[in-house]
Amino acid sequence: AEKTHLRRPMLLEVSQVPAGAAPAPTTAPGPKAQEIWRGTRLLIGYFVLASGIALWLYWIPKLVYTEYQNFQAEDLEGRSFQMYLTYRFNYWMNKQGLAAMGKILLIGVLTLLTSGALMYAAFVGASPVTGLWVCFVWASAASVDPGAPAITGFVGIVTTLGGLVLLAVLLTTISDYFAKQVEASKQGRDVVVEGKHLLLLGHSVQTKQLLEEFALCEADDKPTTVVILASQPKQEVEDEIASLNTDLGDLKLVVRSGKACDKTDLWKVGADSATRIVIPENPSVSWDESDAATMGILLTLKSQGKAGWPNNGYVAVQCCLGRNVNYMQELYDKTFILSGERLGRIMVQSVQDQGLCSVFNQIIGFSGDEFYIAPAEELGVVGKSFEELPFWFPITVPLGVINGDGNYQVNPEKSCFG
Repeated sequence: AEKTHLRRPMLLEVSQVPAGAAPAPTTAPGPKAQEIWRGTRLLIGYFVLASGIALWLYWIPKLVYTEYQNFQAEDLEGRSFQMYLTYRFNYWMNKQGLAAMGKILLIGVLTLLTSGALMYAAFVGASPVTGLWVCFVWASAASVDPGAPAITGFVGIVTTLGGLVLLAVLLTTISDYFAKQVEASKQGRDVVVEGKHLLLLGHSVQTKQLLEEFALCEADDKPTTVVILASQPKQEVEDEIASLNTDLGDLKLVVRSGKACDKTDLWKVGADSATRIVIPENPSVSWDESDAATMGILLTLKSQGKAGWPNNGYVAVQCCLGRNVNYMQELYDKTFILSGERLGRIMVQSVQDQGLCSVFNQIIGFSGDEFYIAPAEELGVVGKSFEELPFWFPITVPLGVINGDGNYQVNPEKSCFG
């Protein structure tokens, strides 16, 4: 009777609605809208989970393996893989700037949400997408329902602590540790972990022309790393090179501060693993002082390792005084000498005959046609006579050969065999 008495007013209220009145609007979404939202939410959730899993099971291992292969290919003696990764990471942070910070934040958030969602799904038995949403709420709002089961509260606390730790890492580590690393890189104190690079010892007003010639020289090859070891501060050198509108092409420029005659600083810029070391003259001092400093650098390079630095390369030196050429050549057998007096004679000849300037520019410069030297085995012309060589190289002009003693023969006899 009591139940009938309670229901009767409800029936009367319904019956009192006018027949022609419009029904009250409903705010609940229809079944189709709910299905679309549910499907979209599942699609987004599984995409985020798949991205987080792929990040740690595929992308990061592949990235580390690729860097390890590059490290092994460089054959960097005396440098560990950890040093190589640190160098590459610092260079990436210095180059990317705020973009690098954003990528680190994205990776951290994706890692936290993915791990928390998988933990929630494993412990609670719910859907990973539901765990993803719950972990996102916990990590952002840091609240756990006291009435929730113990295991749910445990996962929520772990996720919340993870969010706090991630926030602390982003606010302290990025602002402190990374700032110090970037500052060390800006000041040129960190180690250069490169291989097969070109090392330029010294910075002067001639650096712009040298870098542009290097860019032309390497235009047909893969981008080459050029490392400058300068006595000036790193930032000052970089600003000066940029202010001169230096055309670097595809060159990767790395600048470090230090002394060119110091073993530690030479190792810091990878003098042992470089393929070419260029020692230009120092125009800020006298010719005698410049040659004396060059000889000191050559002595330092010669005394390192088993056969001197670089291990697999050569040293190109600009000698100011002609009387020091033989001394430098005898000092270190890996040295190629360019005498300033020879350049002076070329300049004098160019003044006397204006057309010679274009000829010398084509011979010495890297623009236009260039000179190349390659072993006969690599060219596949072993046993061929000099007369046959033009037919093997239709787009080049053979000029001469180098015999087993290292002597050059320009335009030899036609019957000369390679």
